[in-house]
Amino acid sequence: MFPFSFVLPSFLNKQFLILCSVSLLIIGALGLYIYVNHLRNEVDSLTTENSQLKVAVQEQQKTIDTLKKDYEQIIKKKDEYNQKVKELEKKNKALKDDLFRETLGKKSLEDEALGKDRDLIEKHINDITRKSLRCLESATGNQKIVRVFYENNGRKIFKPR
Repeated sequence: MFPFSFVLPSFLNKQFLILCSVSLLIIGALGLYIYVNHLRNEVDSLTTENSQLKVAVQEQQKTIDTLKKDYEQIIKKKDEYNQKVKELEKKNKALKDDLFRETLGKKSLEDEALGKDRDLIEKHINDITRKSLRCLESATGNQKIVRVFYENNGRKIFKPR
């Protein structure tokens, strides 16, 4: 029957087994009760954390949506500014072309060179050269530069090819 029956007297044997069995059941039930309460507390804390994380995820999703909208608006504004810059560059180029080609209603040098008035270009260049030599003479006090120009009478220095 009981392996340690030689140690205990026979009348205690039956009572001892019942007592041990009951105490094991009580200890087991008590341990199970404590474990179940521990699991319930853990489930409650995890449920609370889960609800907090859901709220945080919703807030982050709202932030992400807002950032996406802002990004799209920034891209649209950037495209608008780039378009305006291109238009302003075109206007700037057109104004520069107008400035160089038609200054004060005069013909440009390119138009004159392509036209019939080659003598007019030569005269224009010689006049400008004469004025610049006069400035050079007054700045340096050297008469030789101007004398060479006047000996040729301001003509035929720049020969058309």
